Amino acid sequence: MKVVFDANVVIDILGRTADFEDSFVAMDVALLRGYEACIAVSSTPAIQYVLVARKLMSSEQSRAALRRLQDAFTMLDVTPADFSEASRCSMADFEDALIAHARSEEHTSELQSLQR
Repeated sequence: MKVVFDANVVIDILGRTADFEDSFVAMDVALLRGYEACIAVSSTPAIQYVLVARKLMSSEQSRAALRRLQDAFTMLDVTPADFSEASRCSMADFEDALIAHARSEEHTSELQSLQR
């Protein structure tokens, strides 16, 4: 099963924020259960921006961290059609709706989006 993590979970882990422990446990449980950890490629600019803007990392450190994400996460493509569908979706969190539609395009059977 694939588990899609939203940007906040990744920011918590990479930036070791106050919510680090909860986010790390969510990812750790997913990996221990053998799930495939995923993030939307479209989330990566926001992750990098927040890490730098909150002074959690320098720009160079954040780019290196993003490169390492490829080792830990499967990157999901997001298309204009996904955006269109997500904008009409009733899900309260737009990022969750966007990654849910990106996942559905891959014809996978299950979706779990983990967030704080």
